[in-house]
Amino acid sequence: MRLFVIGGKVLESFEGTIQGHQLVMSLYTVSLQPLIMHLSIASSAKQCWYTDDAAGCGSLDDVRQWWDELEESGPVLV
Repeated sequence: MRLFVIGGKVLESFEGTIQGHQLVMSLYTVSLQPLIMHLSIASSAKQCWYTDDAAGCGSLDDVRQWWDELEESGPVLV
């Protein structure tokens, strides 16, 4: 558990950073970089990432290979 003091108030976070914290986007970007590199090696589809959105472009086979690899290697959704 991490504690953040903001404006004299203590906010507890049990996982990662709290929403609105200045480091959130930087940490998110750094944490996604290995996945992005892995996908670029696994498929020749072009990638575009913005915040928590991703897109793959290319031939249907390339995009399908990119998508399958993203599903296999990406985060597990609960």
